[in-house]
Amino acid sequence: MIMNNSSPKRRYYVDGSTIRSIDHYSTSPKRRPSAPEPGRRVKQAPVTHPSAARKAEASLAFTPAFTLLAISLVFAVVLCCSMIIYTESKIKQQRSHIAELQSQIQQAKTDNAILEENINKMYTLKDIENIALTELGMVYSEKGQISYYEPANEDYVNQFNDVPEADN
Repeated sequence: MIMNNSSPKRRYYVDGSTIRSIDHYSTSPKRRPSAPEPGRRVKQAPVTHPSAARKAEASLAFTPAFTLLAISLVFAVVLCCSMIIYTESKIKQQRSHIAELQSQIQQAKTDNAILEENINKMYTLKDIENIALTELGMVYSEKGQISYYEPANEDYVNQFNDVPEADN
């Protein structure tokens, strides 16, 4: 056991390389007395001049500049808070408007799908063929009525004259 020589009383002991721990054999620390011991001087605040005391009180008082600054800061804080509340309410309105528009878009897509399905069911290819043959007077092409034309440029054709007769 190694003793700590910094204090006359035995308060701590060191055992090897461990951390200090409280010596259980020492007495508990002394407490400060609540009243000063007799014959002992108590420090008192230094005595100041009466004008210095008035200056200290005046420095703690509210000045017009400080009052104006405090009022302007309170006004700025209230203004910032009201702007935040206004912005949040606008954001909430915009979100509800967006949700309403999205529901309208979804309803329009549903209506379009229903109408497209009705159109697809309305006419079959057989119905279209009957309408073309009976009402519009169309006929099937016969052999020799179809002519094929080979364009010089593969990209597109500008037709300035009639298509020349092709040899069948």
